[in-house]
Amino acid sequence: MGILDFSAVRNLFGGEPSAEERKELFDELLVMVLSRATHADTNIKAVEVEAVQLVLQERFSVEVSVADIRTAALSEAYETRPLDKYVAAASKNLTRDERIALLSALAKVLSSDDRMSQFEVSFFDDVAKAMKAAPSEVAGLSAAED
Repeated sequence: MGILDFSAVRNLFGGEPSAEERKELFDELLVMVLSRATHADTNIKAVEVEAVQLVLQERFSVEVSVADIRTAALSEAYETRPLDKYVAAASKNLTRDERIALLSALAKVLSSDDRMSQFEVSFFDDVAKAMKAAPSEVAGLSAAED
């Protein structure tokens, strides 16, 4: 699956993405953040990986393997730049609805085991801060389109 190589995210630091690249960017960022969230407290739980699989299944209509999620969680991409740098650069190209969708999916994954550690809360906060998300976005609120 192309979204697992994070090429659109890595290319962010080179210029403005096209509309197609923006979609690919959101998809890759979603995989990157959700996969990394399973490792936020260094204890990758099966229920968290299953929550990521469910979100990705709904988004892409394809099954992403446990191995792919674990590989993405520990990707070598994080060796060149921390996740928050990727998120900050990518979020400038996301719509409000995409930011809300990403934060909502992240909250779903982090709370999937019915217990949220301080590391997971910090991870969520770090992602939201990197996105410069408004409080309404963090809460998942979006005004109705007229």
